[in-house]
Amino acid sequence: MKQLFPEGALETLSCMCLPIMNIKAPDMPYADRVVMIGDAGSTRLYKDGIGAAYFMAKSAAKTVVMHGVGKEDFREYYMPDYKSLKTDNLFGSFLFWFTDLFREYGFMTSAMLRVVKKESENSPGQNKILSSILWDMFTGNERYKDVFYRAIKPELIFKMTSSTLRQLFGGWYAKR
Repeated sequence: MKQLFPEGALETLSCMCLPIMNIKAPDMPYADRVVMIGDAGSTRLYKDGIGAAYFMAKSAAKTVVMHGVGKEDFREYYMPDYKSLKTDNLFGSFLFWFTDLFREYGFMTSAMLRVVKKESENSPGQNKILSSILWDMFTGNERYKDVFYRAIKPELIFKMTSSTLRQLFGGWYAKR
């Protein structure tokens, strides 16, 4: 395979193949006449490898057809989409870290489940912020950046804080 690549191309590429799944993208996904797509490049964190590969392949094809196959062409026209995907994964990393934090502590898990249960009891037209956030995180329906901005809404922060305090101190009050 090395013979098929342009001379010097493999020295400038940084490959980041992992045995289980790609969770970190290489900093340099292109060279002259070469561009990394799919798991060799960047994919959505824990999700949607086919959709991300399609998005990046479309960006690469558009660059090639409209602008050229040179390193500078990929830097100018392919790289913004690539960086957008990498940035979205940073939001995803934070969201999954935060979700893991809730899962690690039982009282926080119970508080989160209490909010989801209360949302499920609401009428269909009412806000189900946490339920939709969890759905979108685990299905990959939305970009992580959009999910993050919904997660920091004051309404949700209030619901979660209130539920967590009830979970922490509710039992104490019941014993008195």
